[in-house]
Amino acid sequence: MIDLGNILDKSIWKYFLAAAIILLPTLAFPISSDLSVFMHGGSIIANGGGLFQDFYDIKPPFIYYLFAGINSIFGDNVIAFRAFDFLYQLVFLITTSYLLTRLEFKTIVIKAFLILFPLSYTILNYRDIFQTESLAFIPLILYFYYMVRNTNTFKQHLIMGIVLGIAIAFKYTLGIVFIGYLVYFFKESGNRKFRLPLIQLLVAFLVLFLSFLPLLISGALDGFLDTNNYLAEYAKYPPIGIGLAKKMLEILSYNFGTMISVSYLFLFLLASLIFKDEKYQTIKKYLLLFCFLLFLSVLIERKINMYHLIRFYPYFMIIVSIGFVYLLENFRFGKNISTFVIVAMFLILSPLLRLVNTYKIAYNRVFNNEAYLSYYTNDKPFNILGHHIEIADYINSKNEEKFLFMNTGGNQTVHYLNFDYKYKFPHSAFHLSPKAPLSYKKAFEEDLLDANIIAIDSSDDIYMIFLSEGSSYDLFFGDEKYANYIEKNFTLDTILLDRYFIYERKN
Repeated sequence: MIDLGNILDKSIWKYFLAAAIILLPTLAFPISSDLSVFMHGGSIIANGGGLFQDFYDIKPPFIYYLFAGINSIFGDNVIAFRAFDFLYQLVFLITTSYLLTRLEFKTIVIKAFLILFPLSYTILNYRDIFQTESLAFIPLILYFYYMVRNTNTFKQHLIMGIVLGIAIAFKYTLGIVFIGYLVYFFKESGNRKFRLPLIQLLVAFLVLFLSFLPLLISGALDGFLDTNNYLAEYAKYPPIGIGLAKKMLEILSYNFGTMISVSYLFLFLLASLIFKDEKYQTIKKYLLLFCFLLFLSVLIERKINMYHLIRFYPYFMIIVSIGFVYLLENFRFGKNISTFVIVAMFLILSPLLRLVNTYKIAYNRVFNNEAYLSYYTNDKPFNILGHHIEIADYINSKNEEKFLFMNTGGNQTVHYLNFDYKYKFPHSAFHLSPKAPLSYKKAFEEDLLDANIIAIDSSDDIYMIFLSEGSSYDLFFGDEKYANYIEKNFTLDTILLDRYFIYERKN
């Protein structure tokens, strides 16, 4: 059993408390679009449903089994799920501190990491945390640690294979870190026992296979294969070209300059280019390699939201922490105007001001719910929390559980209902898109025939998900069969917020 008390410097423990305080506002974050999908799938499975039979999404199955487990314990409760992420990040920080100590990092670097990492994570706000990428933090940092420890034992490769398999089960492209291991194997290890990395890879594939085993047992393989056909179409967007390159540069400039912050980027460059310490050079080299490989995996996916980028946060932030300590140890802080200006500019360009705003959000969540809802309801894409609550309140007043919601961009509404939402699709794009497989359309039609109240979004036209022009409303009523079914069997009950058309079955 690991005795953390003897391994970690006693002065570090108060930094864990500081990290917890910094992470605390995340408990007040609402349901994001992706979190709502994970919770929806977890709820269906926890209530006896089958993945790719009673629920469909393009993410690997492992995430839904994890959320089904959380749902089984806490129910469909957003605070419980946010608390899970809060505790997970604390465990990640403790784990990383322990590993860095074993790698003989300076205690001051670890302390810096325990402040800088949670600060950078919290200010990302509700959409960009608690994603598959952030859930892979622990397995990937363990993978990195055992790689650079280089014991060349069966145990090392067994552990690396297990954690690599878990990371891939969260997101397939995270397997790119195996390339980092191969580079280390050929350049640094001095070991040419090829059976060991082969064992590692076989174990990783075994773990990945086990994450799919429930699908095979339940006979849902066809549904999974159809999902991958849709995923293949989804992965083609946006198309490769100059337009994509320009858009990527624009988003990356914002993400690195604002979301990550100019100050963190400066510290990263400082540590990468100027910091020289023979003791850390090899580790720093592979921290940089992991940053590059995981960043490359984002470019391969062609999806570069901030939550995609956080996959390389652990390695990036360790380097940032090294840069921060290097700056403290080598910059002469005098009581003069130059020092004041430099420090002031550094703080302004850091995430600190954003953290203050994040704490304000948490305060409003407890003491001023109107301001809280207003902040998360500004009609920007995916930022319509108030809409979802208003729809749910309206449906709850109907006292009818056979409610079908057609919306793409997030199905937060279903988590504010007074009953368990039982229908199969978190995104209407999966069955209304021209690229949707026939089996998806048939599964949707089962829901459609069963529903007594239907809400359809007329302003959710998101091309990158639909792979087509038009909203849920446009594509649904563009299908003559669906339009005739609604006209024959339903009446328009109301239009909420000038965008949600709600239909009720005729008596």
